[in-house]
Amino acid sequence: MPFVLSIMIFVTGASGIIAQIVLIRELLVTFYGNELSIGLVLANWLILEAIGSFLLGKTIERVKNKIGLFSSFVFIFSVALPMMIYFARILKNIIGAAPGEILNTPTMFLTSFLILLPLACCHGALFTFGAHLFAEQSQYQKSVGRVYVLETCGTIAGGVLLPYLLLPYFSPFAIAFIIGITNLAWIAVLIFFPFDKRKVPLFLSYGGAIVLLGFFLFGSQLPQKLQGLSLAQKWRGYNVVYSGNSKYGNITVVKRQEQYTFFEDGIPVINIPIYDIGFAEDFVHLSLLSHPNPQQVLIIGGASGGILNEILKHPIQTVYYVELDPLLIQAIQQFPTPITSNELTDQRVRLIQQDARLFLKTHQENFDLILVNLLAPATLQLNRFFTKEFFALAKARLNPKGMVASISYGSSSYLSAELKRIIVANWLTLKSVFSSVFVIPGDFNLFLAGDSLIDINSSRLISRLSERKIETHLITPEYLTDRLSEYKYQWFWSAVGEKRGKINSDFAPHAVFDNFLYWSALTADVFRNFLKIFQSITIFHFISIFGLVFILAILLSKRLLEADRRLLKAITFALFSTGFAGMVLNLVITLAFQSVFGYVYHQISILITAFIAGTAIGGGIAIRLSRIGENSKRQATSIITIFLLIESCLFLIGLGIPFILIGLGANNKILFPILSVLVGGLLGMEFPLANTIYVALSNLRSASSRKPVGLLYASDLAGGFLGALFVSVILIPILGITLTALVASLFKLTSILLILFSRLTKSDLSSR
Repeated sequence: MPFVLSIMIFVTGASGIIAQIVLIRELLVTFYGNELSIGLVLANWLILEAIGSFLLGKTIERVKNKIGLFSSFVFIFSVALPMMIYFARILKNIIGAAPGEILNTPTMFLTSFLILLPLACCHGALFTFGAHLFAEQSQYQKSVGRVYVLETCGTIAGGVLLPYLLLPYFSPFAIAFIIGITNLAWIAVLIFFPFDKRKVPLFLSYGGAIVLLGFFLFGSQLPQKLQGLSLAQKWRGYNVVYSGNSKYGNITVVKRQEQYTFFEDGIPVINIPIYDIGFAEDFVHLSLLSHPNPQQVLIIGGASGGILNEILKHPIQTVYYVELDPLLIQAIQQFPTPITSNELTDQRVRLIQQDARLFLKTHQENFDLILVNLLAPATLQLNRFFTKEFFALAKARLNPKGMVASISYGSSSYLSAELKRIIVANWLTLKSVFSSVFVIPGDFNLFLAGDSLIDINSSRLISRLSERKIETHLITPEYLTDRLSEYKYQWFWSAVGEKRGKINSDFAPHAVFDNFLYWSALTADVFRNFLKIFQSITIFHFISIFGLVFILAILLSKRLLEADRRLLKAITFALFSTGFAGMVLNLVITLAFQSVFGYVYHQISILITAFIAGTAIGGGIAIRLSRIGENSKRQATSIITIFLLIESCLFLIGLGIPFILIGLGANNKILFPILSVLVGGLLGMEFPLANTIYVALSNLRSASSRKPVGLLYASDLAGGFLGALFVSVILIPILGITLTALVASLFKLTSILLILFSRLTKSDLSSR
């Protein structure tokens, strides 16, 4: 039984991470995945797992047939997964929203909560169930640690399998059915093990039924049918001709009449054969005409399907087109038009399938013009192309008189407060790197930056347009005269007002928060007022909050709780802070790596895998440390001391990790996975040790001793929920990485002080 149950727990861990990633990806396509929607969906998953672990997990204590209950929840999980994928696809139909409509924050939060509810709650409960089942075979505290490690190992396996073996070859529905059949097969083994003559016929019948189910599901092409049906409903009014998933995201191509639209994670990026001529001509020709003789051009962001076509009208030598996701290029080639075919086969075009920052860092070619065709830093990953570090990297690759062209949201009639913040931040960030920055205002603002004086006037651009004999629809002498009029320029800066704001950087991505505010204002989102509360937040606010929490905890616990119970509450709070700190430190390491080495998926996945592997290693070490004999109270003191040492290490790492990464990371790529394993290992040790402390101090040896696991696991997940909701959305964009890591350290310091207070109070009481 222990071996079979171990495999089942491992499979449950793999199933959980695969279901989580698949569903989150589906919801992000529906929600136009920015950092806010990512945080909301991940936060909902974590809090629902916590609810399942704590509330549903209790049911196993009242049930005699525990294997049957465990199997039932695995069955519910397996059946619910394809259903929830379907509901995620047709969500906008259900709530009456049109394809392409942006949902407000409360709607995103509530709908994702309901869709994730059956899966996350079931998965959270299965952890508690697994600990109880193992406890029937061995010591309780050892069984909890073993389940923790096994599920973590399953998470590693699922995290590796999904992007490399499942997503490239199977649809989400096919993946869901594979997961379901695998779970059902292991349920059969779990129920009928150990085998005897009486069970063999039943086992063979059950196994045969699972095989037949698999043949039916895939033989009838049910995954393909559900894929087509759900996409047709999701994109009602359009003909979905292609949908595929890569490790970077989802690419969907829809057709309406003879027009193709390519969506990347739900966001339209290409329209062909009739593209947005107004934007393409304005962005490209204003940029290239501003340079006296552009020969080498680099374009970052969606270029095929119009932008490249306009660039190639100029007498350039080479244009480098950098695109991260190869699947987008494959989709474009699968549905060719004369424009895209000419773009991608032109001898002057060099297609680079790589992260753009990594390309700039490793490529030796210099450029006359670098075009950044990205409108907003909607995520921390995209923010890397709006920071002073990026612009400094671009500057190093410019020829004399070279320029960077970047765009932002704009308006020709009214600039809201949120829009002004975006404009000023972009201008200040460029000005911190380049000596000359010129803004051409309009419905989108074009920023031109370089170290040579940028003097843009309509007569010069009209002359170059004539000299280069460029055929355009929009860009005419009359249009250029109006677009570059002195009146518009003066109105723009008068409306912007004072140029006071924050410079955007890799480690202080303020522009992400500005984008949240602007996006919330566009959707008349009630969350906008909530975001505004945090605009002026500083580290001193968090010092005050944690100080108040500590004082209140001391006052309440001293009156209401005995010494041991105070210590147990402090341990529970420590796990809550661990969930939060884990989210912060993992994100800090990942963002620092991306800033230095670029977004390279397999290397980022190595970091995440190293972090989870560290958690498993830490859990394994904690199991060995958690062996409690007869003198459990005395040995618990040693465990508490170890627990405090781990808390202290996490406190110190939170203080020092930003400086370590900034100072040493640039030349030591191996440092990042080492830190990931170290942090993961420390975090992984805490849960099994906390459970051991609970068991020891409560003198729990009977079935009642199995209660803490749900509470402790839920506390850890609840801390992760808080981290997912606030870290990437509010803390890092406002405070920056260094101060956010300090917030995590303050959180850990509060838990250390609470544990020390509990122990000191206990000693005082004993002496009296």
